[in-house]
Amino acid sequence: MFDPKWEDIHNSRPWSNVHNITLCKVVEASIPKGGKILDLGCGVGAQAIHLAFQDYHVLGVDGSISALNNLKQSLIVEFPKNLTLVAADVMNLDYPPIFDCVIDAALLLHLPYDMGRELVQRVKRWLTPEGVFVSFNPRSIPEKYTYGQFTNFYTLEHMTEIVKSWRCYELASIDSEIMSKEVLSYWWAQMSHRSLKVSINDYIGKVGRE
Repeated sequence: MFDPKWEDIHNSRPWSNVHNITLCKVVEASIPKGGKILDLGCGVGAQAIHLAFQDYHVLGVDGSISALNNLKQSLIVEFPKNLTLVAADVMNLDYPPIFDCVIDAALLLHLPYDMGRELVQRVKRWLTPEGVFVSFNPRSIPEKYTYGQFTNFYTLEHMTEIVKSWRCYELASIDSEIMSKEVLSYWWAQMSHRSLKVSINDYIGKVGRE
């Protein structure tokens, strides 16, 4: 369920529109140009904009109208015709199996586990037979980087249950050192009905598996 606090968050502070390079590389290596991509909880559209300019047809969904307005205002070039934005609660979405890829860049982090698990099960129904779901979520970060937002760090047990419900999956725990020498930890996962085209490990630096 969408938390109205996100409207205040997007109205009160700037949000990075720098795309997640690793996530986008995995998508681009897995999905041919022209494919249909659903960006869940797209926020200000860092991934959605980048992938649209890489010739994908992207649907960005977010519950925050302010975030989507900020996305439009941040563009210094013409709005991509192959990018569609929808203001909606992701838990209320329902689609036929039309997407070649669904991406989640730190959406699960803001959902209670039962709700996140339900959403991932719905994603199964929205993907084409060869489609892939790519998910990136912090599993442990200092509180100062949460900016007071609701966070729900998924455990190894949670993530294992989520990915093992898919026929094909990959799960990795990644540690990244930032400029302040602090170490941030992330879950990387990709899931598919049939096969995974690439390995996440090929597109990241330091990798540690649980």
